[in-house]
Amino acid sequence: MPTVSFEPSGMVVDVDSGASLLQAAEEAGETDVRCCGITPACGKCRVAIWEGEEGLSTPDALESAKLTQLCFLPGERIGCMALVWGDVRVEVRP
Repeated sequence: MPTVSFEPSGMVVDVDSGASLLQAAEEAGETDVRCCGITPACGKCRVAIWEGEEGLSTPDALESAKLTQLCFLPGERIGCMALVWGDVRVEVRP
């Protein structure tokens, strides 16, 4: 079971493989953002990856386009689209 660690709080949660970073953040109480349910994603669930990027799904074409369109920085992902397959350390950004 993968572990998602949140900074700067230090909160750690175990999640099922394939859970989204947004689901992990909600479980940890690290965000009050809820999935907008809109496809393509709105980008309000911005997450900075501090460590373990290899433990996440690779951005698909839709997420890649939204990352560019929404001016995400390198190392940032859309929380509802990034799926957890291994241990990661992240920060939820407003």
